[in-house]
Amino acid sequence: MQNFGDFLRKYSRLILLVFLLGVSFVLIYLNNNYQRVVMFGAANRVAGSVNEKYSEIDAYFDLREQNDMLARENAGLRSRLLQDQYRVFSGKQTVKDTQYKQVYFYIPARVINNSIDKANNYITIDVGTRQGVRSGMGLISPSGAVGVVKTVSEDYAVCMSLLHRKMALKARIKGTREFGSLSWQSTRPDELMLGFIASHIKIKEGDTVETTSFSSIFPEGIPIGTIKGYETDADEGYLNLKIKPLQSFTSLSQVYVVDYTGRAEQDSLETMARQGDKDDE
Repeated sequence: MQNFGDFLRKYSRLILLVFLLGVSFVLIYLNNNYQRVVMFGAANRVAGSVNEKYSEIDAYFDLREQNDMLARENAGLRSRLLQDQYRVFSGKQTVKDTQYKQVYFYIPARVINNSIDKANNYITIDVGTRQGVRSGMGLISPSGAVGVVKTVSEDYAVCMSLLHRKMALKARIKGTREFGSLSWQSTRPDELMLGFIASHIKIKEGDTVETTSFSSIFPEGIPIGTIKGYETDADEGYLNLKIKPLQSFTSLSQVYVVDYTGRAEQDSLETMARQGDKDDE
């Protein structure tokens, strides 16, 4: 109480001045229409400005939720694309009773860690087995293929980036059936290599390289990059194409995990076939 009394004595004149100014403004507001309109308009402008700034701040912090919602919506739209489905015909010779069975589904995710400066680079994402992610699934961005899931926990997954020395992916030149082996052999995050392309194939810079149908990882036709040059292997007679990825790995953020529903059956069948070869040796 002693401190409060000292405060009142010290600032009594200032407090009285503020009180009298307040009373004056109230009297002016109540007894003068012009001043009342001016003060009301000024108060509205201040309140409007504050509300606008608040809305901008609120919208900024809401961006992440909006991005997540858009990612889920895009994943659903991708899953409904006709190219990611195959036809199941009812009956042996008729195609009238046709339905579509889903082959690929997409799980939206955010990149929470990513490396580009090592010999073997990885991408960590914020979804795991709880969301349906399994080892061996493909990873794509809105721009194209970027990696393959390697290890998974309940809520996270670590994926082999295309910038990984042991990554080998079948890819083809768009518009042709010619495919080769895609790998990363440089130290540049903006350069991949597509090898074993027949030398008689006509190519030009800017041609698109995409995924093939020979994989249980990615749907056919997912873009990977564009041709920016090539070298000829004189001994083997093949072309080695330099590929610029469509997705910049330095700005990777929103991705989708590709769930191929027929993979288990396909892999099991192919494993059985290879096992038979071993038994015959």
